[in-house]
Amino acid sequence: MPSVDEAAAAAGTSIGSVLQDGVETVSLGQEIAFVKYVRMILPIDGFVFLVRADLVTPQALAMAAGSDEFALKAPLTFTQQGSLHYSTDTRQDETQTYTSNQVVFTSEAEVAALNLSTPSIVYLGSIHDVRFAFSARKPFYRQADTWHYVGSTRWSDLASQIIDDPAKLDLTNRVVSNSLPIWLFLQAYAPPVDIMRNPGVVLYPSYLVPRNLVPPYGVVHIEPSGTNAIAAATTFASNSSLYQLCIDQIEVTLYGYRNDDAIDFIAWVQQFAEFNPYTLGIMNIPVARDEKRGQVELQAIGMKKTIAFEVNYYQFRVNDIARQLIKKAIVAYVDQPV
Repeated sequence: MPSVDEAAAAAGTSIGSVLQDGVETVSLGQEIAFVKYVRMILPIDGFVFLVRADLVTPQALAMAAGSDEFALKAPLTFTQQGSLHYSTDTRQDETQTYTSNQVVFTSEAEVAALNLSTPSIVYLGSIHDVRFAFSARKPFYRQADTWHYVGSTRWSDLASQIIDDPAKLDLTNRVVSNSLPIWLFLQAYAPPVDIMRNPGVVLYPSYLVPRNLVPPYGVVHIEPSGTNAIAAATTFASNSSLYQLCIDQIEVTLYGYRNDDAIDFIAWVQQFAEFNPYTLGIMNIPVARDEKRGQVELQAIGMKKTIAFEVNYYQFRVNDIARQLIKKAIVAYVDQPV
């Protein structure tokens, strides 16, 4: 038997019919095209790219969909009828002049593809060469029988993260210049002598934490203003590689970990620095600090700790010119008498 919601959806409502007629009249039968994209993460430093779904392998698509069978089988493209309202503001700051677009899409039916449970697959729509995605579904009134999807775009500076050409996707060359790749490597680090216990803390870059992630996990935040050089000049190696000794001010936030885990994590980082002195050096005395992360509905606080690190490391750019010349050299054969 159908549920109450399914029966109501099938039957419709009188007010819903009126509103749907209004949507059709205002929109003049407008249809919006959507394209499926997969979130691909650069394994070196956690940077996120949105890759058109038909450019990734079936294995990568299945991994992104996870247990969401609908997301896996959802079409590459689809069109949805509805009414699209958008406004455009032009703004200017120190480094950009850009347009900010606010988008509201009113649909006569729920768009299941816009409500995928997995955050690794998203649909991008477009109108007049402006791409958009939705970050919210506004308060829904069942009797109205209409759905409102809201988004805000400002993607001129993020255009490089949306990949429609496979030639533009490079998953081997890191993006960040700071020490973030070192921190993301810590979980898998295998020391020559295992003195301390590996707490197995999974670290994510700040601002790139997966949606609704359940603890335990950790977040690495490197304040841009906290990255500074401490060497007088860049060092040039014999193969034209460049090395610059720098420091980073880092805050690691741990969710769902207890005191022993936090102390073990600090010891694990210190052990890594001792065995890898040319990769990472610790310049302060890090300690775990308890933070307050509360929710009034529960009258409880979460297990949140922060640890401040000040580290030194080398920013580097490897230019193996000799190897490049060998790859590009033209081979000439000279006959020699036997």
